[in-house]
Amino acid sequence: MVASTLGEMLELVERTGQARVEYRGRLVLADREGVRVRFQMADGLEGSVAAAWPEACRESPDGRARLLRALNGLVQRCGMFEVCDRAYQLSNTWRSA
Repeated sequence: MVASTLGEMLELVERTGQARVEYRGRLVLADREGVRVRFQMADGLEGSVAAAWPEACRESPDGRARLLRALNGLVQRCGMFEVCDRAYQLSNTWRSA
């Protein structure tokens, strides 16, 4: 199921066991184990980064803040992999020229 907010994502995971939500331009897949974000490399390979659910992410403001930090970290790691991949592709182009 697709959620429109992080709160709705948490409710869907509790109720159905899985949910999806777009967060900072990335599709976040959530289940009872945690959350993951996929990314695509230039050569067509796909990767994903994952994080376990932070403690008490639903019950307290501090828990929700930990969830946002975890999601931000996943999105940043995806971006890092993609930037490194582009740099590698460019360096190969320059070497072969």
